[in-house]
Amino acid sequence: MVKSPCAFRLYRFWNRLGPSGVNWITDIIQLESLSEFGVFFILFMVGLEFSPDRIRDVLWVSLLGSSSLTVCMVLLFSFIGSMLDQSPVECAFVGACLSLSSTPLVTKLLQHPTQSIDIEHQSTSVATTTTLTSTTDEFASILMGILVGQDILLGFIIAILPSLGQFENNDEHSSQLMFLLIKIMKVLFAFIGLTLIFSLLKRVCLPLLARKMSKTDEFTLLLSISLTFTMLITTDALGVSMELGCFVSGVLLSMQPNNIRDHITRVVEPLRDIFSVLFFFAIGLHVFPVFVIRELGMLMILTIMLVALKFGISAVSLRFIAPTVSVANQLLMAAGLAHVSEFSFVLGSRARHLGLISREVYLVVLSTTFLSFVFSPLIWNSTMTLARKRLRWNDK
Repeated sequence: MVKSPCAFRLYRFWNRLGPSGVNWITDIIQLESLSEFGVFFILFMVGLEFSPDRIRDVLWVSLLGSSSLTVCMVLLFSFIGSMLDQSPVECAFVGACLSLSSTPLVTKLLQHPTQSIDIEHQSTSVATTTTLTSTTDEFASILMGILVGQDILLGFIIAILPSLGQFENNDEHSSQLMFLLIKIMKVLFAFIGLTLIFSLLKRVCLPLLARKMSKTDEFTLLLSISLTFTMLITTDALGVSMELGCFVSGVLLSMQPNNIRDHITRVVEPLRDIFSVLFFFAIGLHVFPVFVIRELGMLMILTIMLVALKFGISAVSLRFIAPTVSVANQLLMAAGLAHVSEFSFVLGSRARHLGLISREVYLVVLSTTFLSFVFSPLIWNSTMTLARKRLRWNDK
């Protein structure tokens, strides 16, 4: 009835098999390590579908969209925390953590059969067909661009997280604040360095790759994986997220001729699908059904409020930063952002070990993330239906 994507059904299935379910799978460390490859290959394929021209077209909209949502969430949670006499650093972190959305989940929603709607607009002489969403539309490009912008913010948050923990637990706030500002400057210089590396690889490596990748499938796969992990290690050494390196490697290969790009897609897609299954499996292992069931009422209220808040902020922001996009597509983009990223598990775990958040807040973040995944397909399909009705009403 909800028409959830296959990835989410795997998410729920593996949750029942893990330690928080029937406990049939107990050794999860190795599986979690392997599941990280799912994110890497998903973002590599997302970058492969982009091109520098498409990135330039949606660059400022993507940066403004991702940053505006994060800033609004941080300010709102900080204000609520000050009203409740809570730690401003903790509240700001929770707001930033919950502002992120899941690139893999949205990718699966865009690939779902219900994501394309055709509506015929009849005129006196011409009949035209308008497709609401497609992975090649401006709508999908802006949405994926915003999600990639959030991945950049994720790397920024991870980089400054230790400094936030020291700032929260240390009374010498002046020295810690200076250290935090220095850390921010280092991250900004890291992005400049990544841009220079991208330009260098574009000039030096792309001609060589174009000659080598026209050979066997195995050689093409090996070169693609080698470039992906080279950029992954590079971005990790620069202090930004490894996921960004995977996306950049995909963008580099997207500049190849169409036949080579299609060849890369054909050989890498099976590998992406295999590790995507492990990725959603690892997400399911982090949820505690007993806690969710016991606090279901409160968690449902919090999740509904959070989803509605993200949907509203996203819709209003897109109204200003993407005025040329139709209202229907703006609502669809807002629906695609109205959930919490799976990386909240990683951020929440690190923040808990640093003493930035308590165990109770950590469990609430995990549970609301899980429930937002439950609501996401429903919100997506409901918004799609409303957009269809709006276009039909406008057509009349």
